Amino acid sequence: MRKTFNAAVFVLVGLAGVACISVSGISAPARAQSQPQATMALPKDFRQWVFLTSGYSMSYDANAGAEASPRFENVFVNPSAYQAYLRSGTWPDKTVLVLESRNSDSKLSINRNGRVQTTPAGISVHVKDAAWGGWAFYAFKDRAELAI
Repeated sequence: MRKTFNAAVFVLVGLAGVACISVSGISAPARAQSQPQATMALPKDFRQWVFLTSGYSMSYDANAGAEASPRFENVFVNPSAYQAYLRSGTWPDKTVLVLESRNSDSKLSINRNGRVQTTPAGISVHVKDAAWGGWAFYAFKDRAELAI
């Protein structure tokens, strides 16, 4: 189980950086300009996939202060890739990892302390694709897509 935890943390940290991308709609993978442009559709059922981990208010900026409304980051992986990872310890080609960033709130119902996840703020997809030379990144910010 430790292998799975370490992989989940690695995935969350790697994908958290992608969450900072502020793109409208579907973006092309983050690759050199000489690469062909590509798009992908956001998987409609990703919230039914394997849940790997969740983070809270993560940042790469060591000087970042506390956010007034920090975000949660949830990571999901397609089931077939997760099963292959458990067998081999390596994410197979075509693995799809979804990072869903959600807003948070503390003033709900009778809550007196802590925060809960609320509305989607952004979704990033990380696809292992040998054709792109490794991993491709896609960002989704369109409100209609986030509401799926």
